[in-house]
Amino acid sequence: MVRVEGDHAEVRLPGQSGISTLRFDSLSGVLLSSSPERWPELADRHLRIALDAGTRGAERPPVTDLLPRVGPSSSERGAATPWEEPIVDGHLSLRLVVDLENAVRFVRPLDLAHWGIALQDAKAAAVDNLRARTPEQALEPFDEGVYRVGLADSYDATRVLLAEQWFPHHAGVLAILPARDVLFLVPVAGEEDVQRAGALWSQVATSADRLPYPISRQLFWFGASSGARAIHVTLDGELYFPGDLAALIDAQ
Repeated sequence: MVRVEGDHAEVRLPGQSGISTLRFDSLSGVLLSSSPERWPELADRHLRIALDAGTRGAERPPVTDLLPRVGPSSSERGAATPWEEPIVDGHLSLRLVVDLENAVRFVRPLDLAHWGIALQDAKAAAVDNLRARTPEQALEPFDEGVYRVGLADSYDATRVLLAEQWFPHHAGVLAILPARDVLFLVPVAGEEDVQRAGALWSQVATSADRLPYPISRQLFWFGASSGARAIHVTLDGELYFPGDLAALIDAQ
């Protein structure tokens, strides 16, 4: 049984205990990063991994296999679509996945009830597991006042959830996460940091559409007391902050 739902397909084979999710953006990322002559082989392998993930992911997983996944917001809703919670409305969402080494299975709304795991416990465990899988050297200096995460384990952009932990003494962090495996962070302590983030965004935005597994061309603010926000940036890299954030930065 195959059912197409917007940006993904739901697949269940005869005798399979779970539903497999084949995400078209994931498949597209695999194909675009390879030569056309390998596309049939890679598409077949991608489908087999997705089907295997659906079979093995139907049973209750060890809590240590739960991980968060930050990605673009989706308008798709339903029992068969992945569970999703907005981080920044219309831009970023949080999902949960079961990490199966060579594949992931997205957690659906009814999975947690079936497994007997409370949502808040699952989210907390997922972030704790991400933190445990993130070595100290994951945060690398990229330029003056700019840091990047480049472990290339498919969770780099998701590590924006750890930004406030890395920079607890700053007003907040400006984050650029154009794709799943790209994350730039600029901790903000004053106007110079704002200018750095604007200049970096101007560079990254020009190539964002060519990256595999795209997320967003938007610039984001993450702050312990001010939450997550989308920040407007002009084409020349000038940033415009809501009044409360502007006052928070000025107070640094």
